Amino acid sequence: RFGISPFGIWKSGVPTGITGLSAYDDIFCDATSWLQSKTVDYITPQLYWTFGGGQDYAKLAPWWSDQAKNNGRHFYPGLAAYRIAKDSPPNDSYPKSDWPASDVLNQVRLNRAVAHGNVFFRARFGVIDNLKGFTDSLKNDLYKFRALKPLMTWKEATPPNAPSGLTLARTNTTAILTWTAPTVASDGELASYYVVYRSTTSPIDISDPRNIVSIQNTASYVETNLPPPGLSYYYGVTALDQLQNESSLSNVVLVGVEERPPVVASFQLNQNYPNPFNPRTIISFRIPTEERVTLRVYDILGREVRVLVDGVLGAGEHRYQFDGTGLATGVYIYRLIAGSYVESRKMQLVR
Repeated sequence: RFGISPFGIWKSGVPTGITGLSAYDDIFCDATSWLQSKTVDYITPQLYWTFGGGQDYAKLAPWWSDQAKNNGRHFYPGLAAYRIAKDSPPNDSYPKSDWPASDVLNQVRLNRAVAHGNVFFRARFGVIDNLKGFTDSLKNDLYKFRALKPLMTWKEATPPNAPSGLTLARTNTTAILTWTAPTVASDGELASYYVVYRSTTSPIDISDPRNIVSIQNTASYVETNLPPPGLSYYYGVTALDQLQNESSLSNVVLVGVEERPPVVASFQLNQNYPNPFNPRTIISFRIPTEERVTLRVYDILGREVRVLVDGVLGAGEHRYQFDGTGLATGVYIYRLIAGSYVESRKMQLVR
């Protein structure tokens, strides 16, 4: 993605009522021609002014938005977070204006209607130092939910294939989601990222960012925020390519009141799945009564490499994820001891 950040006024008097240095006439910068010739993917004009006056943000932002929209490109206005400061830090030449933080926050609110996002200048003064609680307001209000990056469909618009085989392994305190990476899409691309969605209703609305719990590049997710009694959570996963084209939703799994634990009549240690694996696999077992349980993993020489369970578990089916990251290719043995029941199985890690 390629973009440029020009001066905030294209020409003095454009739009009506705007005055100031004319980038077009004084520094020979014709930013609108970049949009018209489509040599940029986005534009970030330096709109380092507040509302009102001869450099009225309320006039400039919609005007720049129209220039980008009319030429099918993105608009990410540059906002002057540094002007929230009262005094200039040492060795800093940028003037500070002692703005209330609400000035920039209200610009973000306006941008929700006219822009594809925001760029704050500068990160060091205004954002990282949380001037007048500005960053807290972003985190707790305007940036409370995760979001996907805006699509640049003129570059490439083929979505990846959807992840498959979403499974859930439940413990008393966590739910471990794992899935299979999608196959190569018609444009030859694989998934670059995954979006994990969680919803209290089904079907899951993936157009609602409030349902996004993670955007990541690994094919597993550990949920520690389990639903309270009487409530269910539905989970699904989509894939993203590098340009943020999104696949359809995977199959959906459930955590909560609709789960029906099976009646277990005997002890059983299941074969891990998948097997062979790289680098993660699920080991499951069943116990008919409450027992003290240990589940350990050993290498082929009998050396212990991991303890997955060591404690008292209730009757029912239990699933645990084994992560072989950092281990060598080879055969490993997992051994279950539950009361007087002892059983072992082999599994194979293949890099």
